[in-house]
Amino acid sequence: MALRSFFRYLAKSNQILYDPAVELELPKTRKNIPRDIMSKKEILKILNQPDPDNVLGSRDKAILELLYSTGIRNQELRNLCIYDIDIANNYLRVTRGKGKKDRVIPLGEIAATYVEEYLNHSRPKLLSPVRSKSPKVHAAPMTGTSNGVNKEETNILFLTKHGRTMKNNGLIETIKKYAAKAKLEKHITPHSFRHTCATHLLKNNASLRHIQELLGHASIESTQIYTRVDISDLKRAHKRYHPRERGE
Repeated sequence: MALRSFFRYLAKSNQILYDPAVELELPKTRKNIPRDIMSKKEILKILNQPDPDNVLGSRDKAILELLYSTGIRNQELRNLCIYDIDIANNYLRVTRGKGKKDRVIPLGEIAATYVEEYLNHSRPKLLSPVRSKSPKVHAAPMTGTSNGVNKEETNILFLTKHGRTMKNNGLIETIKKYAAKAKLEKHITPHSFRHTCATHLLKNNASLRHIQELLGHASIESTQIYTRVDISDLKRAHKRYHPRERGE
């Protein structure tokens, strides 16, 4: 790819007469089949692990439900702001997604319920430590801050116990903790929820086009990988039609 771009540049800048790489065919990128997809039983087990009656449990319950409902990526979830969620109409806006693309996607009613609960009761408690620990500022605050707290950060939807933006590893460790509590033997990450969401939608006859829009795939080819994941239908067909399985 770099070589093609280099020769294209040379041709456009008239440093060479002809682009020798114009007909060069690139090797196809191998797309590995996801192996960390949860069954319906497994996803229910991990969704039921957080305790919604405490502050962090309420946050984590909302995170897990939102990940499964929408299939958004790790970074997309951590970048969500309170203004990106429309509880009344059950949708959320993903900004700064992969490729710096924005999209609006539906939010399931169950996930919306837990996000609303978190917003109303738990998030204010996570945000308050930041404000209480901020030094008193007698002079005019710096642009973009309020009492030493970054305004953009205080608008972030999911906060740490210190009232800050969650880090990549922080979300990964949170998911890992609940996977262990659920006694799941699979390697579960935030991306596992994305794979699981897409697979379950496809299994229930959602169209590839709709799944592509939900996941924010630039190409339908990226979405088609999920058609090769669930072989349960193939197994049923094999059992029903293969002569050895039929006892013939």
